[in-house]
Amino acid sequence: MRLTDPDNKSTEINMILLEKGTMYLNLPALDDDMWINVNLETLKEQGNLPIDPQSTDSLNQSLAFLKSIKTGSIIKLQDDTIDGMKTTHLRVDISTPQYIEHMKQLSYSSAQIKQLENVAIKSDLWIDQQTGNIAKISSRITNVKVEDKDGKPLGNEDIDMEMTFSKYNQPV
Repeated sequence: MRLTDPDNKSTEINMILLEKGTMYLNLPALDDDMWINVNLETLKEQGNLPIDPQSTDSLNQSLAFLKSIKTGSIIKLQDDTIDGMKTTHLRVDISTPQYIEHMKQLSYSSAQIKQLENVAIKSDLWIDQQTGNIAKISSRITNVKVEDKDGKPLGNEDIDMEMTFSKYNQPV
């Protein structure tokens, strides 16, 4: 995954998800060999996990995102190859109110929902033409509410996020 801050500084993050709420993160810019163990339950309880990557309901999370695409906003771009996969490249706008409603149905916390209010989400999706799996998502989320650890508003930020997916259903 690659995150870009408002100053256009980009950070690559490698992520491995395991069962039982464990995620390992690696920041190659700091140290290729250092992996950080992250407890997803703790992050979720603190409201610091906007999308739960370990959820046993990940299919519904993906469907919530896809169901929230604004009607008429889908633009098919040029086909592309991602990690050797032939993909269909789509550009879409996400309906924030619809997305929030889907997240509420998935029991997201009020803190997580609050961060999504008034945001705009524009995404590019690359869909594997052979399997139908998502190969890559690139999103720009604008007007995200940022708070300090005590909940005091710090303002709004824009977030650029790029995720490449691979090795579906393979052991780690």
